[in-house]
Amino acid sequence: MIHLARAILLIAEICLIVRSYTAIGLGNTHAIFASCPLIITALSVPILGEKVGWRLWAAIGAGFGGILIILQPGAGMFTVAALLPLASALMFGLYSVLTRLATRQEAAFVSLFWSAILGSILMTAVGIWFWQPMSGADWAWMLAYGSMAAFGNWLLIRCYAVAEASSVQSFAYLQLVFVTGIGVVFFGEVIHPHVVIGALVVVAAGLVTIWSARRAAL
Repeated sequence: MIHLARAILLIAEICLIVRSYTAIGLGNTHAIFASCPLIITALSVPILGEKVGWRLWAAIGAGFGGILIILQPGAGMFTVAALLPLASALMFGLYSVLTRLATRQEAAFVSLFWSAILGSILMTAVGIWFWQPMSGADWAWMLAYGSMAAFGNWLLIRCYAVAEASSVQSFAYLQLVFVTGIGVVFFGEVIHPHVVIGALVVVAAGLVTIWSARRAAL
């Protein structure tokens, strides 16, 4: 049952974040999605039984303050589309915590196998109604994308198998750097100052969270 829940969460998260890419761009999407490590830390308490002190909760609160800076509710810039990456981050956070829970009792490959099989079935059921013929170049891109996605997912599962979910999140912020650079260089995206400020607040809060967790473990 846990693998079915993981597959549903992963498929829903992918659909939402892809829609967010087309609605608000790569950089803006990942500035909000950067809250995911904070969400994972918060969820690790009730689901995994990991301990989070007041400093971590304060950092989590500050991180979501950064999200509000990015979203700017009440400033005329907030849109429903801006909630897509936040919902995606919540789903991926829950998926990550459930992955950590699953790999406590089984090998990483088992979790990868079931997420791939169940995810393929679910995605086929959803996507077959929107099928369009693809050219040879499209098949090559899809093969490259699928291979990278599968390998990345295995690395993620393996990571959660050997380390606590709340202790490996600092590396996730590199994703914000890489994706923002790609958006600016290849897609000509413009990152607004309030997005940069909010993203820095979120990243700083996340790094404080990681530092506090490691200090408490000493």
